Amino acid sequence: MHRVVLVLLLILKRQKYYSSTLRQILLHLSSASKTASSPMWISLYTVLNSKLDLSPDIQGHACLASSAFGRLSQQVLLNRNLNLKTKMAVYKAVCVSKLLYGCEAWVLYCRHIKTLEQFHISCLQRMLRLHWWDKVLHVEIRHRAHCLSM
Repeated sequence: MHRVVLVLLLILKRQKYYSSTLRQILLHLSSASKTASSPMWISLYTVLNSKLDLSPDIQGHACLASSAFGRLSQQVLLNRNLNLKTKMAVYKAVCVSKLLYGCEAWVLYCRHIKTLEQFHISCLQRMLRLHWWDKVLHVEIRHRAHCLSM
């Protein structure tokens, strides 16, 4: 398993897609596969185990998108001087693209869609400065952000 991760990291380094966040996710997945009873196969941004479950892959994409959101938060997404249209354009270009990279090959179930939607709504809530105690419906959050669901 370590060979697969190292080869993948070398390929990504050569193609200049290498980032420390991706390295952390791959190392986490490799350590998780040691403890798991089923073997895992890792290719570029896709993780499959013997049960063909996409949950680790989707969680990895959500982790990448969350780290991108965190890096952009101070200067762009939570900046009060920028209008919402600009924030949404940056959010869609960076965070959503990282979240959905390679999704055309996924076979999604309801639990996967709920995970993606949960991440999307939590990012929108932070950009709109809403809290859970405000009790705003998801439809209203998407309407305020002028954004569709996943």
